[in-house]
Amino acid sequence: MIADSTSAAIPTAQISATHSETNRVFRAATDTSGRFTFLTLPIGHYEVSAEAKGFKTSQRSIQPTVNQAANLNMMMALVKSAK
Repeated sequence: MIADSTSAAIPTAQISATHSETNRVFRAATDTSGRFTFLTLPIGHYEVSAEAKGFKTSQRSIQPTVNQAANLNMMMALVKSAK
């Protein structure tokens, strides 16, 4: 789930998972509950990033295994506006 610092879901966040060995990028978007799904990811290391308007990009490293259904929770911080 992709959420802000209050645990509120961030809908329509753009999620990308980059396979470290091949640089192949898989993309998804969060639903209204902040959830997203990658149906099939080849085994390996991935850098996952979440982007949404008004928030700082959040990144995590993952290493999925065979037939794994995993929950990946990421928190996104608000971008502070300049005064």
